[in-house]
Amino acid sequence: MQSREDLPLQTILMHTIKDMVFVVRSDDADFRYAFINEAVVANTGLDQSVIGKTLEETLPDAQARFFKSMYSKTKLLKQKVTYEDSYLTTTGEWHYAKSEMNPLFDDAGNCNFIVCVTKDLTTEKLALLEKKTTARHLQEKQAHYHSLFENNTDAVFTLDLDGLIQEGNMTVTNLSGYPIDAIIGKHLSYFIDIDAEELLEFLHQSANHIYTSDKRVMFLHRLGMKFGVLLKVIPIKVESRLVGLFAVLKDMRELDKLASLLIDTEEKFRLIAEYLNDTILLTDETGKVSYVAPSVEKTFGYKPEEIVGKSAIPIIPQDVLPIVFNEFERASVDRTTTTFQVPLYHQKGHLVWSEVSITPVFDKQNHTLIIARDFTLQKDRETQLHHFAYNDYLTGIPNRRLFTERLTQRILQHDERQSPFAIALFDVDHFKNINDEFGHEVGDYVITELADRLQSQIGDDNLVARLGGDEFVIMLEAVDDADQVLAMYEKIKVALKEPWIFNDQLLTVSVSAGFTLIGEGKKPTVSEALHDADRAMYRAKKIGQDGMTIRHYK
Repeated sequence: MQSREDLPLQTILMHTIKDMVFVVRSDDADFRYAFINEAVVANTGLDQSVIGKTLEETLPDAQARFFKSMYSKTKLLKQKVTYEDSYLTTTGEWHYAKSEMNPLFDDAGNCNFIVCVTKDLTTEKLALLEKKTTARHLQEKQAHYHSLFENNTDAVFTLDLDGLIQEGNMTVTNLSGYPIDAIIGKHLSYFIDIDAEELLEFLHQSANHIYTSDKRVMFLHRLGMKFGVLLKVIPIKVESRLVGLFAVLKDMRELDKLASLLIDTEEKFRLIAEYLNDTILLTDETGKVSYVAPSVEKTFGYKPEEIVGKSAIPIIPQDVLPIVFNEFERASVDRTTTTFQVPLYHQKGHLVWSEVSITPVFDKQNHTLIIARDFTLQKDRETQLHHFAYNDYLTGIPNRRLFTERLTQRILQHDERQSPFAIALFDVDHFKNINDEFGHEVGDYVITELADRLQSQIGDDNLVARLGGDEFVIMLEAVDDADQVLAMYEKIKVALKEPWIFNDQLLTVSVSAGFTLIGEGKKPTVSEALHDADRAMYRAKKIGQDGMTIRHYK
């Protein structure tokens, strides 16, 4: 291993993984770059021009001294050296990272090369920080969601159930050449070389499946260019009800080039795979596992020898096997990499959500390369994103967005169900005075307490939401007449009359309410129904504090 050509590098593997990989050559007291992968270029600003240059020639003095000391330590100890630090990305953000430096030895036992694998720990660090926060920081987490959405390196479209674009992140602009404003309201098929009906069928099939799936499609750039992307559909569900879709498009141009390359030798592949954090597997043409990287034990609890030689891989649940087999076939037929998410078994019995990529390698042995990455943290974040998008940050109950969608659905079903329903608005009397006199901490107490009292009285079939400020709304299902509305109000009023006590201080709190009963006849729009309830509430306020009125929508 004395030249660049002799380095044990597997190009497909190195450019498919998301970790940064550096290989340096050790010449006496100097360390020269021999290889960097695409993740290094994307995150650090280094490019292929550094190959053959020393650390001092490519890095600022302080960084060069630090990394030289770490490489020297690895070479001196002749064993793995691990450390954590932070670095500034090309976008100007600080990221946390964990690096492992592993010496590579020739037949004479000399350390000629050192492989450094740097794993980004930013997501884990942020997740650990989030666990220490309280419910009062939910609004800040919404900002984290926005950042996660905007800074995603894949293009993320938010779609309604008809495939119309509602929102897109900045990567959408980079991928398509269009400003965000220009794509809102357009159908996703406008940007994808596929029939609108076929695309809509795929979106719905993917959204209603328990696992997310992928589809290779051609993307249409504003300038007329066409290139391959991987389309992944993530359903947006609230209370098990499908309300929208995320369409994630991964630019496959670079991977398409790499997929055509071959693994030089299995020996070279093993040498690099053993230093990576992802779980790497190789299967032969019969489907049997011929190699498993040692990292499988860290992620899934199995020793490599428990999996090698088997065709029924123990980490794959039985109900997931058909999905994996289909992806194997699709990767082979399309001669490309497929990526999907499924739960895989840990040796102790629990499931580990994993992002799996399958790449066929058309060598003499017809190997297939499988890379599995622990996806649990990101899966949990997706669940959090859905919650934050449709629930009030302070009270935890549904927000205006969720209530509007549920009311829209109820109005559309009104003719079919042939049953009246009611909308009620509740508003704290002189809430501004409470904030001014006692402070916002007391104001927040009143808001959260009112939410709890309303929620405890309305039952499971009805919906309460916070519209904003001190204004709450309730949708009452299947009420036949004003008497039933009045009975529900009297039940709520009993709860509202209970003492309001904050830090042993008795507060004077009253709430006014306005109801609109929607029966037979013309269906209202969402805006009309809320406006009618709002008129009833302000009529109640004019009568006096702690009052209520009922209107019949006409």
